[in-house]
Amino acid sequence: MKILLPELPETLTPYLGESAESYENVSFNGLNLAGQTFSDAEFTAVKFSDCKFTGADFRRVYISGAVFENCDLSNADFRGCAVRRTEIIGCKGVGADFSEGAFSDVQVVKCNFSFANCNAMRLKAVRIAECDFSDADMAECRIKGAEFEKTNFEKVYFFRTPLKGIDLSGCALAGAAFSENFAELRGARLNQIQAAALLRSLGVDVRP
Repeated sequence: MKILLPELPETLTPYLGESAESYENVSFNGLNLAGQTFSDAEFTAVKFSDCKFTGADFRRVYISGAVFENCDLSNADFRGCAVRRTEIIGCKGVGADFSEGAFSDVQVVKCNFSFANCNAMRLKAVRIAECDFSDADMAECRIKGAEFEKTNFEKVYFFRTPLKGIDLSGCALAGAAFSENFAELRGARLNQIQAAALLRSLGVDVRP
């Protein structure tokens, strides 16, 4: 699967604390913006590095061609966001709310989004690698093209999220919640240990 990655200009203008409806070719570096409000803003060709956005309000933002690097997004509110052509690397987003948001051409690597709310998200051309999404709510998502690599999905709520065509064999799924008939997993790829664990949950005596 090919993902279109962001292409930032060589020179970015440092963010100086001004409030605006749109931010283009701007760098946010080493800032404490916890609790700040950016709702309905547009971010284009922007880089966020080593910033603290805990509890920040990003509702309905439009983000395109951006990079988040080593930022703290814990408990930030991204409800209804639209994010495209973006990389999120080495970030912490425990309890962040992305419900009803849309990710397109997005790469998430080595991040902690445990307990995140990803309910009813739309994911298209998304790669998630070496991340922690344990205890997250990923119910009723619509996924069209995704790669999940070495990611912790333990105790994730996948109710009504079709996973057809997705390779989960390298991910942790212990305690993940599905429908009673595991309809979400039809057409997904699992490894033998994962498949055996699911059968045992149905009362099947699986022996080595």
